[in-house]
Amino acid sequence: MNAYLPNPNCLGSRSRDRSGMTAARRAFMDHCPHPTAEWQLLGASVDVSGVGYWNSVRTTLHALQNGAELRPLTNLSVVVGCGVGTS
Repeated sequence: MNAYLPNPNCLGSRSRDRSGMTAARRAFMDHCPHPTAEWQLLGASVDVSGVGYWNSVRTTLHALQNGAELRPLTNLSVVVGCGVGTS
């Protein structure tokens, strides 16, 4: 499933659940490699929630057949992987 973490600099100050979106992105950035322009398989398990979106085009890499995506994520918790539990 594709899920989107918007850049806080691209969000308006009055964006709905701006704090949730920025916290979700921060949780990802604190535990995982920074995003790149290329697809990265991170091997992490996460709990996520966000706004459901059905993308009828489904042209993005690894898109679900039904087009379900989360745009944007409003909560993200890394359970395992991406440096969780390492010292």
